Amino acid sequence: MKVLFIDDDVYRFERMLETQQLHVAAIHVDNALKAINAIVDDGPWDYIYFDHDLATFVDDPYKREITGHDVAKVLVQQDWKPINVVVHSTNSVGANNIKNTLTDAGINVTVCPFWRFMSAQKH
Repeated sequence: MKVLFIDDDVYRFERMLETQQLHVAAIHVDNALKAINAIVDDGPWDYIYFDHDLATFVDDPYKREITGHDVAKVLVQQDWKPINVVVHSTNSVGANNIKNTLTDAGINVTVCPFWRFMSAQKH
């Protein structure tokens, strides 16, 4: 089983590994460009954990941020689908945008902010 964890905060990845006790190939990418490369070049992935705000900016006059939602748009263009996606972003608007894009493409999605996700795993 292959797991991709997309988040600009390595602490979240470490906590997820510790709490989930995953015995699989879990890979952490810390920005949107690395996430896109991992999806396109290293897929298919069985499970993908998504954050929305990835602190990745395009070097153009507007300094537009590339977000987890942009990564989700790339995922739906692939010829494979993950078994499940967990959107753990605490940005509720961004999380819903990711969820809507993925569910419209037939991908199973769970939205659970990271703090709630981690507290649910302790029980």
